[in-house]
Amino acid sequence: MGMFSKMIFQGLKRRKKEIRYVSVVTFIAVFFMTAITLFQEIMDNYLMETNYQNYGDWVLSAVEDSQANDAAFQEITHPYLAETGVCRTGEKLLDQKNNPSNVYVGTVDAKLRVFGNLALYEGSFPNEPDEIAMDLVSLAALGYSYELGQTIRVAVQVEDQIIEGQYRLTGTLKSFAGNWKYMSNYYLPNCLVTEEGLKKLHGPCYTTHFYQLDRRYADLDMEEFVYAFSSLNPMITYNSYVYENRIWGSREMFGSVKLILAVIGALAIGYLMMSYVSQRRQWYYRLRCMGFSKMQIRKIVFLEAVYGALPYAFV
Repeated sequence: MGMFSKMIFQGLKRRKKEIRYVSVVTFIAVFFMTAITLFQEIMDNYLMETNYQNYGDWVLSAVEDSQANDAAFQEITHPYLAETGVCRTGEKLLDQKNNPSNVYVGTVDAKLRVFGNLALYEGSFPNEPDEIAMDLVSLAALGYSYELGQTIRVAVQVEDQIIEGQYRLTGTLKSFAGNWKYMSNYYLPNCLVTEEGLKKLHGPCYTTHFYQLDRRYADLDMEEFVYAFSSLNPMITYNSYVYENRIWGSREMFGSVKLILAVIGALAIGYLMMSYVSQRRQWYYRLRCMGFSKMQIRKIVFLEAVYGALPYAFV
């Protein structure tokens, strides 16, 4: 070991107290900034899971309406998409006085039930043509209680004809029609029946296809991704309720805050090292007078920084 190296290590040993102070302060600063960043990540992941539960785990929906001239349906395919689910919506229901209500009947397939996180307060989804599941608001709007097993009169008006049937309430549905995002005038159903049950009520009127995004790509550029599809099909809806509802208000702001925290942490460590070097300036001047070159002094500063601060910055 050369004389220069021996002097460096001897100097480090003599200044253990100062270096220990630098090390501890660096560790506290890095630990604090890391804790804040991890807390943000955890809260953002929690918020995303809450969004999936409330607004459905889907990224795009496309309406298929054979009666609309400008609504030619195109199936969406992309390697980033995972599952596809279908929701069919029928006519608006009539209340007990045959007045139009704001309640729609429809059906959803098994896949959409799963990744859409559709749930019931109690009971089960309909399995027979004469069974129905309804949300609580629809039951109240049509004048029914929440008791399972009761008979529900389901009536729709098609032109001048009223079509009605008797359905048994099998479940009370946690409403998704009021929470999910949908295209204007293409409502989602508040009441769910089977495919055969919907046909008995002169349905469906239109079909909404939902597309689930593989969660590995949840942080991609959504604006660019959605535009690639919406520019070709005007009947596409982006589920911004899920992907734009992030901690700090938006995905862009969340990323900006993480960057700011990283810069603050780097500046804190840099300021600490500059203060340490400033306190040692007189010693470095003595070394310069003893014949040490500027490169050797820089090397001393670098080794002291590595020894005192950097190990704790990577803990």
